[in-house]
Amino acid sequence: MTVTTTETRDTLKGYFKVNTIPSESHFDNLIDGMLNQSSDGIARSSGNHPLCIAASGDADGGREVIEFYEDFSKGDPEWVLCLEPKSDPDDAGTAKQGFSIGDGEGNSRLFIDKATGNVGIGTVTPSIDLAIGNGGIGLNREGDDELAIYTGKNERIRIDASGNVGYEKLSEHISPSVSFRSLGELLADGRPVDDIFDGPRLEHGFLDGEELDRLRRGTTLRISDLIHDIMDVPGVRAVRDIRLKSGDQEETWFLKLDPDKVPAFDLENSAIRLEKDGLPVKLDTDGIIEDYRKSQESIAAEPASSVELDLVPPHVHWLDKTAMATFEAAFEDWLGKKREYWRTKYGL
Repeated sequence: MTVTTTETRDTLKGYFKVNTIPSESHFDNLIDGMLNQSSDGIARSSGNHPLCIAASGDADGGREVIEFYEDFSKGDPEWVLCLEPKSDPDDAGTAKQGFSIGDGEGNSRLFIDKATGNVGIGTVTPSIDLAIGNGGIGLNREGDDELAIYTGKNERIRIDASGNVGYEKLSEHISPSVSFRSLGELLADGRPVDDIFDGPRLEHGFLDGEELDRLRRGTTLRISDLIHDIMDVPGVRAVRDIRLKSGDQEETWFLKLDPDKVPAFDLENSAIRLEKDGLPVKLDTDGIIEDYRKSQESIAAEPASSVELDLVPPHVHWLDKTAMATFEAAFEDWLGKKREYWRTKYGL
């Protein structure tokens, strides 16, 4: 970096003491040592606007805003804030509009794309919400409540809103749960009112009779069925190994169930291991199990409100009966006018 003036404040003050005559170079050093809004691209505009800084450089990219130096005697800055970083510091055609924190050699270390808001770490071309480097590794939000992990620009693992990556699928297959429905939901599905209210009133809502009819206690638990459920989890490409065990009983293809008991998925003693490109993925298993249990408990945690359980009569506007004439009075009035008309016209 070339500093405009190397004169310190104390040195400059010495040129402007009483009975001294500053030279042209002294004034040059004084003026160059100050900030100039027009020349230096820094301003404090009118109103309540904060300090404004304009980027320097040309339109071919690399428009830098602030450089941070460890020491001005060193040639290059340590860090640079830039508005148009380049993926290749030597190629102006690779400039990308956005905000970048880069090193002194022109490499962007953290970038926010102006058009998409995507964040890149070590890249200025993030194609997903958070991209790490140029190898297609990163995170992307899928919908409102799901997070996908990418490697090689392909989705590998997807985690839903509850944090489940397979526990919920397996638990629902082994011991399906039935959720309560509100009156509005059943009416929206086109269910007749008399069918909805057929049966005892429940505290937490309504149970769907058709859903209950589909639930049957099984006598076996087949590995093939579990594999299908696991493969339905977004991001799962293959199931390498799966084993079933109940107590001391371990089976290769299916597990017989006691017809007099309700099976349940043993969350703590079951192990789900995930791999990404051959490498194990570390998961917060305890947190996932806790979130899943909370989601199951919330199904019947609070009683449904009366609005969700009862039919609410529609709002009506009652007419003012005092302002209305009875049919008999209106008919007599009409008939009297007709008689007068006939008498006048026909002499009746």
